[in-house]
Amino acid sequence: MSNTHFRGVLSTPMTPFDEKGRLALHYIDPYLEWQAANGITGIYVLGTWGGFALLDLAERRQVAEVFCASARRHGLHILVHIGTYANEDTFALARHATEHGADAISSVVPQYYSTGGYLGPSDYARYFETLVKNTTAPLYLYNNPRTTNVLLEPNEFVDLAELGVAGCKDGSKNVAWIIKAHELLGRKNLKAQIIPGNTVGLVYGPLYGCPAVTSGAAVVFPRETAEIHKRLDRGDVAGAVAQHCYVLALRSVIGMCSAPPAAAHVLLRGRGPELGQARATWPPISDELLARMERRIADLREAHETQETAA
Repeated sequence: MSNTHFRGVLSTPMTPFDEKGRLALHYIDPYLEWQAANGITGIYVLGTWGGFALLDLAERRQVAEVFCASARRHGLHILVHIGTYANEDTFALARHATEHGADAISSVVPQYYSTGGYLGPSDYARYFETLVKNTTAPLYLYNNPRTTNVLLEPNEFVDLAELGVAGCKDGSKNVAWIIKAHELLGRKNLKAQIIPGNTVGLVYGPLYGCPAVTSGAAVVFPRETAEIHKRLDRGDVAGAVAQHCYVLALRSVIGMCSAPPAAAHVLLRGRGPELGQARATWPPISDELLARMERRIADLREAHETQETAA
């Protein structure tokens, strides 16, 4: 059963920095205006692509404030990731995001010790239950096994829903996970929203009862990504699948860099309002790599336009 706070395609924008590694928040508003104009309905900020682990707490507050204000200005929903290493810091960021108008907040499992096996399901339940009690905003589990080395199974997520967790941004890339979670929610008459947390889920999400999907591809290619859901809304599943294949290919270009968000910073230049640049922790994009990425994008676009014309 669904307690739907979000619909459509949510992008996952990076935090913008200048050449000296300082926050460059003036890039955010024109960027979000462009995202909204190209069909994006919401944003998930300060997650993996948002580089939350690259920022201190004061910076995270500044970033959340500007994104929240700009999202409201342009009619976008906003979900703010607030996970940290220390519970009290997490609770403080949760309250801050709520005070500044976040539609919902989100957290990964407690970091570092989860990866080391120190913590288990009962500890995660204790953590999320306490977090629910420390904020008034809907709380979404950020189920991201690739970066936390912890995959919460559908039954474990549903146990958290019983404790008050409002939903899940699911990074499993597994439609079976969604099917099982929805089944268990229905059995217990619980309402919680599942948001597939990746570009892979742009088609299977809506088809399996998930009206919102987050996508890194949408950061650089919002119009192309939003077109998938437009076709699904028209009942054109075959057309949506064809468009999805195109967007997945575009996403693979971003993935030509080991840190895709760093590539997204560079690819935005000349394509849409830029989002500054990455902090030095992420790898630089060489001119040679950028040229290869741009050639690949041009080839994909030409092939896609030819296919669309033939269809």
